[in-house]
Amino acid sequence: MITPRWVQVVLIIVIAFSGYYLVTDQNSVTLQVTPNAELPQFSGHQVTDTSHKTDGTRNYRITSSYLDHYAKSGDTVFESIELLVYRDGENIEWKVVSDRAVLDKKQHLTLQGNVKADNLLPGASFDRMMTESLVIELDSKKFYTDTQVSLEGATFYNVGQSAEGSFDTNQATLNNQVKGVYEITP
Repeated sequence: MITPRWVQVVLIIVIAFSGYYLVTDQNSVTLQVTPNAELPQFSGHQVTDTSHKTDGTRNYRITSSYLDHYAKSGDTVFESIELLVYRDGENIEWKVVSDRAVLDKKQHLTLQGNVKADNLLPGASFDRMMTESLVIELDSKKFYTDTQVSLEGATFYNVGQSAEGSFDTNQATLNNQVKGVYEITP
């Protein structure tokens, strides 16, 4: 079967064009979108995260109604946060709630707005701590604040202008103009 001459010419042109196309560099521009540092890398609603120590025991659990994580700074911003701090990975010892919080790369959680820390274990040295701002080093469970703090226990109520302490050892030190009321029961 003999093909017409014009079909052979068209096939030679198509083959030549295809060869030329494959051999030459097309300089195709690859569109690479760089992430915007001011926009969150990811966001989430109703998020819960449990952190474990290196030996596998639970250290703390964070629950938040909303979060944004920023890649460049490494900060995670939480709204309506609840932090549960574990004692020996089994029992929840502390429940800390706040309106908002920021977790940085160094595992420092800065809580802002209506911060309340409740000790959930019986016989604790103090039951509740309330302030407007609190920084917790999550790895060591140490905390500090430069805002007014109130501590409540079974038989006392103390107020100071700053505080530092540890959720791990259940100790808190109030500083600057400390006032207290103690109740002694017979």
